[in-house]
Amino acid sequence: MYNADGGARGSHMRLCSEVAMAWQPVATMLDWVLAPDWVTPEEAVRLSGHDEDTIKRLILDGGVDAELGGGTWLVEKRSLYEFQEALSDVLWLTSHPPSGLQPERRRKRLGTLLTTSARR
Repeated sequence: MYNADGGARGSHMRLCSEVAMAWQPVATMLDWVLAPDWVTPEEAVRLSGHDEDTIKRLILDGGVDAELGGGTWLVEKRSLYEFQEALSDVLWLTSHPPSGLQPERRRKRLGTLLTTSARR
């Protein structure tokens, strides 16, 4: 994973909101399946629906795994897909907050779920 400043990832909240505003699905699942494991930024734009500047920011901020190869960046398709899935989850949770549990009870419940799954 590449970070231009040696580890700091910048303001992810700002990036997430900017990405969410620019996000538009344009590729089918078949496009994702047929794409190579490592894609150029242009292919990443087509698959994700983000603009080229957003893809470049994701590369530089470490939002996706990328390597410099042959003078151009290559983005790992799996990490781009995982970013898309995480963004989709964040957008859904933002518009559908859990109801019925107070914030402290939600934290306890999440801690229980994490502890339980770690034991498996």
